[in-house]
Amino acid sequence: MRRDRLTLAMMVGIPAIQLMLFGFAIRAEVRHLPPWCWTRRGAAESRTLVATLQNSPFFDVIAHIHSRAEAEAWIPAGATPRRR
Repeated sequence: MRRDRLTLAMMVGIPAIQLMLFGFAIRAEVRHLPPWCWTRRGAAESRTLVATLQNSPFFDVIAHIHSRAEAEAWIPAGATPRRR
């Protein structure tokens, strides 16, 4: 390796370049998860929580469920409730 400096530079340089590229290119954060919101009461805290979820880049609230029966009907079906 002392005689061939190009090989030594490639052995050190290419992994370093890959680390830099993958560090900027790959994102491990999850975005745009589609939760359903079901609040039993129309309290200010629950409205604030739903508004926070809607304004977050990590969640896209797709539906507001109004009863437990409605939620249980959608879970096994695997379908998405209508948007509101």
